[in-house]
Amino acid sequence: MHWAQSQSGKLPVFKEKFYLKSFYNKVFERFNEQFLRKSIEFELLIDDKIEVYADKILLKSILDNLIENAIKFTETNGKITVEASLHKTNIVIAVTDDGIGIDENKIKDLFVIGKYKSTKGTEGEKGSGFGLILCKELVKRMGGEISLKSKLGQGSTFLIQLDI
Repeated sequence: MHWAQSQSGKLPVFKEKFYLKSFYNKVFERFNEQFLRKSIEFELLIDDKIEVYADKILLKSILDNLIENAIKFTETNGKITVEASLHKTNIVIAVTDDGIGIDENKIKDLFVIGKYKSTKGTEGEKGSGFGLILCKELVKRMGGEISLKSKLGQGSTFLIQLDI
């Protein structure tokens, strides 16, 4: 629904300044059961004083999707980290997993409609292949950028750059 609204220009963006860690602590609780089920260690490395200028609803959708993907593609007893680093004009939020990673040849197609076909997770979890396209659109609507670093068999890091 967010994507359809963003494509039609009808998705409102209400950016505000807020502390990222306190915001994310509230969002995190919804993943506890999944972390426990797969025995995944989760680490939140965000300084209490880091502020971001973003739409809370859109940012929640983005982080939810990236963490759900990280859980899906991380083996039992793996690790997922969410961290933020502050720069002069922006903040970079990194969602990193030590999961199965993504083939280098497939990375360029991940954010393109119709190019990437979803793959099953480590426990056969299904996906639509549409979540990352949505993430890209939502980040773009907030004036930011999203990128990916990944190595097959070693994991992935999704990087979101937003204004501060």
